Amino acid sequence: MNNNKNTGFSLIEVLVIVTFASISLAVSIPNMTSFVYRQRLNTANREIYNAIRSTQAEAARRKETWQISFRQTSGYVEWARHHKDTPLDQVVRWHQIDPDIQIDQANTIDWWETNYMFDPDIGDYFWFLRFDHNGHFLDPDRRIQDPSFNRAQITLQLSNRVDRSDVARRCTVIETVIGAMRVEKDDNCR
Repeated sequence: MNNNKNTGFSLIEVLVIVTFASISLAVSIPNMTSFVYRQRLNTANREIYNAIRSTQAEAARRKETWQISFRQTSGYVEWARHHKDTPLDQVVRWHQIDPDIQIDQANTIDWWETNYMFDPDIGDYFWFLRFDHNGHFLDPDRRIQDPSFNRAQITLQLSNRVDRSDVARRCTVIETVIGAMRVEKDDNCR
């Protein structure tokens, strides 16, 4: 019977395993943070999409014109769903999305020129979308029917507080007057 008391790993074997594990972890952490930020961006865009869709449904349900408003205050993007005649300073519930997400004005502002306003009551600029009593997208200038224009969108991106070497974008696109919507990402949001 051979009773060997040298069972287990040697110090060199343990050091090699720890070194390989450390290198693997160091390589994967940047990819993991990028993945986490993309997931947060996806979640924020899904929230915006659902908020727009629920505003559209509320307008059709109540047979009145309803509006969804967006604003950026103190570094936060906020949205509120309300009747079109409700002044913004009387809107009770503003929903904040992730503080690391902001509206990409360069890829949103073109359409919002007529829907981007300053409200002296709240002392800030805001964007809005309106849906009529049938749930149809209100486009008073009929810009969505212009073939060179053909869509309205709100685009989200990571804020300046986050390393944006990976410029990820997510957008919710309204394509038709009846309010057909879809979600796009990255280069399709330009």
